[in-house]
Amino acid sequence: MSYIFKIQLTQLTPLLHFQYGWPGATLRATEFKPKFDRFLIANEFCSPNEGKKTLDYKVTITVDDQLKENNLYPPNKFLFFGNMGSDGQEKQDTKELVKHKQIKLTFMSFNSKLIETIKEKICIFFALHNFGTRQSKGYGGFYPVKSNDYNYISFQNALEQCVKLKVSKDDERCNKCIAVFELTGGKGGWEKRVVDFHKLLKAGINNSRLQETSNNESDNRDMNEDSKDTKYYQKSLLCRYMIAKGIRWEKRKIKKTYPELVKRDAVRVVYRDRPNDRTMFVRALLGLTSQYKYGKKSVNVDDTAPEQDRIVRFRSPITYKVNGNSIYIICFNSYESLFGKRFKFSLEESSGEPFLLSVPNEKEFDLLDFMREAGKMLETLDLSLTALHSAKLILIKDS
Repeated sequence: MSYIFKIQLTQLTPLLHFQYGWPGATLRATEFKPKFDRFLIANEFCSPNEGKKTLDYKVTITVDDQLKENNLYPPNKFLFFGNMGSDGQEKQDTKELVKHKQIKLTFMSFNSKLIETIKEKICIFFALHNFGTRQSKGYGGFYPVKSNDYNYISFQNALEQCVKLKVSKDDERCNKCIAVFELTGGKGGWEKRVVDFHKLLKAGINNSRLQETSNNESDNRDMNEDSKDTKYYQKSLLCRYMIAKGIRWEKRKIKKTYPELVKRDAVRVVYRDRPNDRTMFVRALLGLTSQYKYGKKSVNVDDTAPEQDRIVRFRSPITYKVNGNSIYIICFNSYESLFGKRFKFSLEESSGEPFLLSVPNEKEFDLLDFMREAGKMLETLDLSLTALHSAKLILIKDS
């Protein structure tokens, strides 16, 4: 006997979809089912059949309308660089924003216990995950519509339940949620607030080209050694946090080693280190890339581990969830797998030599502590020229 369970979703944020022009383009079952299977298995809600890594159910996803928001954000070229070619021109095979009012999931299985488990955990799953391209930045968010047909819980309640999950270490693609924060206040749409906050968190905000400064100004830098006389500049919160621990970030080392990357009209900074300062690969903790671009030049970043253990890209341990005007930030423990790893930095056709840097270890960085400190720093900065004006970072739940 087969058991069927149907659920209706509301789409919280647009989905960046490569088939945006097709009728019914929406959340894909080929992305949903593997992710949902891993969630159920890793949290030990279900066990797969022996020799399998998937669960015995089928799911179909349909839409009841054709509402698309392809132009929701002037067309996403400024937020999604995956649509841009190396020459700066738009690619032919682009992704666009898609949003529907009504999405229906239909589950079918011969296992009644499995269907009951799906009904029990479906809200927590959708609170924890986004889908499609740029999902970590809030795109592709969905949530079940309130119903008596399954265990419906409110969105924020589901987020709090995520922190209580005990994830098995058998699947490295499933990471434990260690905390949930809410980003309140700010101005403008959620997209701009997420972009500005993540910039401030990881790389810093610099909304103007470099201007000349005096030699004295460049000599007296400590907490703000990279500060510039710009129309608007805010140093990375991650950089500030690590400086307080006596650790300088790799961006400073890159510019010292490869001065040709510094813009021609920028002052040549004389860097003065404190006696016990160490330089480490700090930005990797919030997401690893294989290159850092400086205009037309790229600094390559290569893992020095044996080939079978190398990491090329590493997704941010922070995921943004959006519900209406509320922005939530889910923190995962995935960054811990980078602790102590060594990476080589190099620039082709440069007189500067390649150099090695290590990622901080567990004694030097804790994501939950960093986010708490980021909340404190957020309240001390002048962010009036950003979408973060009057914004606050509030802890909702931690582990």
